[in-house]
Order: sequence, then structure tokens, then C-alpha cells
Amino acid sequence: MNAGDHELWKMDNKVLQWMKDNLPTAEVVLELGGGAGSVALHEHWTGWTIEHDYQWFQWLQMKGVPAIYSPLRDGWYGLAPRTLRKLQTADVVIIDGPPSTLRPNATHHLHHIKEGATVIYDDAHRKAVRDMVIGEVIEVIQCDHGRRTIIAKHPCPAPPSDKDQAHG
Repeated sequence: MNAGDHELWKMDNKVLQWMKDNLPTAEVVLELGGGAGSVALHEHWTGWTIEHDYQWFQWLQMKGVPAIYSPLRDGWYGLAPRTLRKLQTADVVIIDGPPSTLRPNATHHLHHIKEGATVIYDDAHRKAVRDMVIGEVIEVIQCDHGRRTIIAKHPCPAPPSDKDQAHG
């Protein structure tokens, strides 16, 4: 890991400012994919960063970020019971990992996110990330270097159908 990598993998300041302006500091934040911005994130909110790359995990811990090492399984973070609980209870979920081509695998796990949670989809300038956005879009932030971040409210689950109730 080069010194410049830390700045390359940093949450855009516009996103962090939006969060400061719109999210109470009492909110619990779960960040999927850590970087240099994780340090500033955890200065303002409680929560965790889940990281699949062991070197980044170590760097995050060295910087005092509450990080959980979670190797990738089937193209996404392994959902050990404690990781799943954090995903199900966080008030804010930032999807900034895993890396680019694997990120759309999150669509198979979005149903675990707590209803009504704020979900921040980083790198939404990529079509694959835009396609995975669910819920009401609250804000689209135009970031530096042509990047984009979408902030949405996670939807409540659909009411059970008559068929589901018959088998319940």
C-alpha cells in the first residue's frame, strides 16, 4: 500500500459534509469498505467499518477506526453473525465496497438493511452502482473527479401477500 493510496480511497468531502449537515451524531454508521475517509467518519459517528483487505483492515485499526475484518465470500463480505447484526441495526449504511466490479453483489444482501436506514451508495457514476439503488433517493451529490454519490432511504419491506399469509 503506497502513501498516496490513502488519499485515493477517501470519502469525498462533499459527502462527509452532507452527512454532518443531515445526520445526527447519535446515528450508528456501518461503512462497507474502508479508506482514509473512515478516520473522519468515525470522529463524528459511532459504528464500524467492514473491510475485506487485511492490509487496509490493519491500517484502519492503527488509525483507531473500529474495523471488522471480513474476507469476501461469493463476491461480497462474509456475513458472520456479528456482521449481519450490524447490517440489520445500523441507522446509516455506506456502500463503498467491495471494489468496483464486485460492488453490485450487494444487491443480494440489501434486504438485510434495517428499514428506514439511510443508505449511501458511493461511486454512483458507475451504472452498476446506480442500478442497485433501492428506496427513495434523497440526494445525488456530484463529487470531485466526475464521481457521484447517491443517498437513499431504505424501503420498508413490502406487506405480505395473501399467498404468504396462507402459508404463515
